[in-house]
Amino acid sequence: GTNDLVLSHMWDIYSLEFYRDSNCERNQVDTSTGIPISSRFDSSQSPAWGAQLAFDDVGNPYLSLWGGADQDGSGEFWLGMEFSSMETIRCVRYIELPGHGSTKVAVQNVVQNVEGVSNTWRDVKVMGDLVPNREWKIFELD
Repeated sequence: GTNDLVLSHMWDIYSLEFYRDSNCERNQVDTSTGIPISSRFDSSQSPAWGAQLAFDDVGNPYLSLWGGADQDGSGEFWLGMEFSSMETIRCVRYIELPGHGSTKVAVQNVVQNVEGVSNTWRDVKVMGDLVPNREWKIFELD
């Protein structure tokens, strides 16, 4: 997602979840076998705030968080999951740290290039005018 809070240079996510249903209520995708991926994160903290921390909540989304850090000033952050097989995602939801939240977020998927050239990302849904707070942000993709 794009973080429009330029002064903070951070985007901190407590929890990120994927669902197969279109309203994020049932049929949650199991991320325990996937590989968490992200843009830069704040590695100055101990332990480092890596992408895996957005997926380890086990019933409590506030246990830990991914600490996205904007080290090049671009304001671009991303967080996701790489699955070993194709997954159909119809809804995405997340909770962020209010002081390090985002007012605009894009949900993207990757279009894999079979010729061996790098993959292409495309926007599936973009939402703006978001209020950074500790409430679930829900992106219905259908």
